[in-house]
Amino acid sequence: MVPPSYADLGKAARDLFNKGHYVGNLKVDITNKSGYDKEYESKICASHDLTSETLVGNFDWKWKLPEQKITFTEKITSKNTLTSVVEIVDLLAKGSKVTLEGGFNLKNNSRSANMKTEFAKPNFKFNSNVSLLGNPVLDASAVYDLQNTLVGVQTIFDLGNSQVKSTNVTLSKVTPDFALTAFFNNGSVAGASIFQKASPTLDLGVQVSYKFGEGNTTYGLAAKYDVASDLTLKGKVNNASDVVLSATQRLSKELAVTGSTQFSLLSSKNGENKLGFGIEYSI
Repeated sequence: MVPPSYADLGKAARDLFNKGHYVGNLKVDITNKSGYDKEYESKICASHDLTSETLVGNFDWKWKLPEQKITFTEKITSKNTLTSVVEIVDLLAKGSKVTLEGGFNLKNNSRSANMKTEFAKPNFKFNSNVSLLGNPVLDASAVYDLQNTLVGVQTIFDLGNSQVKSTNVTLSKVTPDFALTAFFNNGSVAGASIFQKASPTLDLGVQVSYKFGEGNTTYGLAAKYDVASDLTLKGKVNNASDVVLSATQRLSKELAVTGSTQFSLLSSKNGENKLGFGIEYSI
């Protein structure tokens, strides 16, 4: 089995904390897939911040050519940024993927360009991302699967100044129902996360991190419970005793609505209690 990319190590625990919560926002996601092989995909995402009263959104359009193993993507955001992406699989060799990405801001005429590469084998995956405009920066990472223990290394290198900006290491022990992940980022931050599928309907998660020099420790607990096939409850609490609760009701195969609330166990924190709602529609 091909291991995940470095960025996806510990993803199960992170998703338990981050996905499915819409605190302080009204968010709508609409996805449409069409074509004989679902090769056309369009997605609209809009989010309204209830505190700052700002609205942001984006529109993505994706076109896949399965026989040629090529995918084209066009993205435009409410901040007037247009992005074009071309992804080619097995171009250099079997198991490889090359992605060319270009961005242009219609408002200030700023530009960006990146080339991403990926090479995957049954027990190894390599990823790189290099910026092509301005001062080039290389982000390279590799993950090796050593008998269900994933060993990952990432380095960020400033090519223009020949300087290593960051070096990160992650270890992850993964089984079908359990994942233990530990990371050490650039000698300044260390941490770990645990994901446990306690039962077919209950997921549990723990996160902890420590920042050297500041002596600052943060931690949190999270859980997801599938009450029924169409109702999911999620909750999390951090070391500051801030609690977030969310409930997702699937009204149909295509439509799901989520309500979220955040409050403190220590005090009323006037003005800090928040609500949020999300709608997901996919056809």
